[in-house]
Amino acid sequence: MSRPRPAKWFPWKPFLGSFVAMMALMTAWSFASPLMSVPDEPAHAIRAAAVVRGEILSRADPDVESGPGGIRVPAYIDFTQRMGCFAFDAAKSAACQTDYPGDDADRLVPSGSSAQSNSPVYYAIVGLPTLAMSGDAALYAMRLVSALLSSVVLAFTFTMLWMRRRHLWSLVGFVVAVTPMVLFLGGGINPNAIEAASAASLFVSLVSIIRDRPHGGRLYLYGTIAVASVILVTSGRSIGLLWLLLVAAGAFIFVPGSAPGLFKRASTWIIIGLCAAFSVAALGWFLIPQPAFDTPLNSDASLLAVLQQAFERGLDYWSGMIGYFGWLDAASPTITYFIWNGLIIALVVGAVLLGTGTARWAGLGFGVALIVVPVLIQASLYRQFGLVWQGRYVLALLFLALIASGMALDAAARAITPPIVRVLRAVVVGMAIGHLLGFVWALRRYVVAKDSWIAMIQAPQWQPPLSWLFWSLFYAVVLAIATVALWVRLGRAGSDDPTSAGALDASNDPGDVNDQSHQRSDGERDDALRGGVER
Repeated sequence: MSRPRPAKWFPWKPFLGSFVAMMALMTAWSFASPLMSVPDEPAHAIRAAAVVRGEILSRADPDVESGPGGIRVPAYIDFTQRMGCFAFDAAKSAACQTDYPGDDADRLVPSGSSAQSNSPVYYAIVGLPTLAMSGDAALYAMRLVSALLSSVVLAFTFTMLWMRRRHLWSLVGFVVAVTPMVLFLGGGINPNAIEAASAASLFVSLVSIIRDRPHGGRLYLYGTIAVASVILVTSGRSIGLLWLLLVAAGAFIFVPGSAPGLFKRASTWIIIGLCAAFSVAALGWFLIPQPAFDTPLNSDASLLAVLQQAFERGLDYWSGMIGYFGWLDAASPTITYFIWNGLIIALVVGAVLLGTGTARWAGLGFGVALIVVPVLIQASLYRQFGLVWQGRYVLALLFLALIASGMALDAAARAITPPIVRVLRAVVVGMAIGHLLGFVWALRRYVVAKDSWIAMIQAPQWQPPLSWLFWSLFYAVVLAIATVALWVRLGRAGSDDPTSAGALDASNDPGDVNDQSHQRSDGERDDALRGGVER
C-alpha cells in the first residue's frame, strides 16, 4: 500500500495570489493619490523621518506650531506640511501643489508632528527610504513600504483562513472587510491600515491555535504571526491596545469547554508570554508623558448631549470605513456605499440568524462594538478634542466582525448550492465595480476637482506619475484578474459535494495543508476540539 503524500505545511499559491493582488491595488493608490492627500500624512511622514534618525521622543518647542517639537528632519519632509493646499477644499484640485523650493532639501530643520506620541515601530519601518532617498521619490517609497507591510499581513490572514477546514464564508467576510478605504490607507503613510490588518491576523492566528491545535510548521507559523501581530497592532496609535483586549476576548470565546491539553502545551504558554510581554511594552510606551499640543475645548455640553451627538454621527463612521478619501473631501459614489453597507449588514445579521457555534457570538459582539466603541470614546475625549472620530479608526473592528461572522456561517455547514454560488459571484463582481468606481471618483476629485468628466479627459488640471488614465486602467485590470480567479474558484466550490462542510475547501487543492491524514496524525486533536465553530 502506498503511503499518502505528506501535506504541505503552508499553501503558497493563495498567499502569493492575495499578496500580489493587494500590493498591486495599494501601489495604484500610492501613485495615483497626490502626495500628502492621505489623512494626517504629513504628520506621519515627519514622525517616520524623525524616528529613523533616532528622534523618538519629542520635547516641547514653542517655535513649532504643528505639534510637539524638539525633533529635526530633512527640509523636504518638513515641507510636506505645506503640500496639502487642496485639503478640505473639494473645489481645489491638486494642481496647487508646488515642489520644494531651493536645493537644500536634505538639510535638517526643526519640526513637529501631531503623531509624535504614537509608537515608533511602524515609523521605524516606513521611514527607512528617507535614509537613502530624497524628495518625492522618498515619499513615494515610504508609501510603497507601508503598502508592502499591509499587503503581507493581509495575505497571511487570507492564507490562514484558507487553511481552515471550513472557510468559504470567513473568506467572504475577509474580502468584504478589505474596503476601498483599506486599500487607500494602505497605499499612504498612515498606520490605520496596518493596525486593522494586524488585528485581523492576530484574531485568526489565535483562533487557529485554539481550534486546530496545530503542530510543527503550522504551529510556528501561527505563533510567529500572533506575536508579530501584537507588535504591529500597537505600532501606531494607542487605540491598538483596545483592539488587543477585544481580540483576546473574542478569541477566548473559541476555547472549547473540554480542552485540558490546550494549556498544558509549552508552546501555548510561550506564545501567551511573548504576546503579553510585547503588550506590556506597548502599554509602557503609551504611558510615557508627551508634550501636549491640543487646546482643551472646555465645553459645557452634558455627557448625555455628547453621547447623543456621537450616536447621531454614526452614519459618518460607516462611510469612512468604506471609502471617504482624502481629508474627508473625496467621497465614493453612492453605489459603492450601497454595496458595502448591504454586504456588511447581511453578513453580521446572517451570522446571528443562520450561523452556529461560538463564532456567532464573537461576530455579534464585534458588531455591537463597531457601533458602541466610537460613541464611548467620543464621549470620553470630547472635552479635549471635540467630535473628531472618523470611520477609518474602527477598520480593525470591521475586520473582526466580518471574519467572525463568516466563521459562524462556516460552522453551520450548509450546502453550497448553485444559487448561492451565483449570488456570491454577483457579490464579487459588485465589489470589483465598487472598488473601481471609488478609485476613479477619488482621482477625479484631485485631477479636476468639481469639474466635469469630459474635462478630466480633455483638460486635466493635475496628473499623477504616468497619468490618471494609466492607473485607472491598471486598477481595472488587477480587479478583473482577481474577479476571474474568485469566479473560477466559486465554480469549483459549487461543483463539490453539496453536503461538504466547506465549499472552496482547500482540501481540493493539491497543496492543502489540511490533509486529513495529516490532521489525524496529531494525537492531541480529539472530537471535543471540533465543537464550537465546527458544529
